[in-house]
Amino acid sequence: MRDVFISYSRKDKSFVEQLHQALEAQNRDAWVDWEDIPLSAEWWHEIQRGIESANTFVFVISRDSIESKVCRDEIEHAVQHNKT
Repeated sequence: MRDVFISYSRKDKSFVEQLHQALEAQNRDAWVDWEDIPLSAEWWHEIQRGIESANTFVFVISRDSIESKVCRDEIEHAVQHNKT
């Protein structure tokens, strides 16, 4: 089980890299899609598993992430998973 799942727009990757490093410096295990999806994997299934296996869901808010369909899908999956 991971401590944190980070949802973000690819356009915010440099900020998310800093956030990821800060979380790791605090001994938090963060799930980030650039590290945790095998090249041969079905990416949406891996994202869902990442969300479901994390204790905390973090959404990095930016204009780009708000407009991202994938980010909206991640939020929706996190909310639905939390209801069960």
